[in-house]
Amino acid sequence: MSLFHGSLRHERLLIRERYLRHELQTAQAYRRNVTFAHFALEPG
Repeated sequence: MSLFHGSLRHERLLIRERYLRHELQTAQAYRRNVTFAHFALEPG
């Protein structure tokens, strides 16, 4: 029982880690797009 519970907790941690990594990648991509747009809007 405790082994199953432990694996379930591990699974939840993996899901959370994957979600956080996805959030981080999304934020980085957003920042990159904003920076690119900023440079594109600047004259010269």
